[in-house]
Amino acid sequence: MAIASRFWSTIVFRLAKRYTEGNMDFFEKIFTWQNIITSVVIPFLLYMMSPILDRLRNIIIRLVSRMPSVIRATWRSKRAKELNKIKKQRQNGDLVTYVSIRSHAYLILFFGSLAAYWWLTMSGALQRFNEMPDTVQIIIGLPIFIFEVLWLIYNEKAKILVSYRGKLRVTSQSTSRLRRRTA
Repeated sequence: MAIASRFWSTIVFRLAKRYTEGNMDFFEKIFTWQNIITSVVIPFLLYMMSPILDRLRNIIIRLVSRMPSVIRATWRSKRAKELNKIKKQRQNGDLVTYVSIRSHAYLILFFGSLAAYWWLTMSGALQRFNEMPDTVQIIIGLPIFIFEVLWLIYNEKAKILVSYRGKLRVTSQSTSRLRRRTA
């Protein structure tokens, strides 16, 4: 563990020295062990907690089903509309592919914005980032969060469409023969 941490700290500080020409104050403030460990541990914990979050979602759904009839009816109608929309969309293979590709495109944009932010930090353009006004900090970091949210939304939509796409079935022999003739 100590060898790996020494290795990574050596690489980080060499990169920092190369890009800032000896101005290490900025990187010493950013690359503290607390920040590095936090940036590794929190995503790992979120990944590990995803089954727990799914169970929590199911618990909330069960609680809503026990609520008064007005709220329950609204919830059910919303869910029914979503399912009908998915059932219509799953018939179109091109749409399923499009949603999946769109999800991957947002993932690439998300990683691209992260890379751009990292490059701006390493090149020294954001050396005084902590001293900038809050609104400027938010505007600079906003593309990262926008692309992340869009990726998460479309990734979930793509997963649902693909899973429902596998549930398509042939209901009669005549439909099956018709499909074979037109294909």
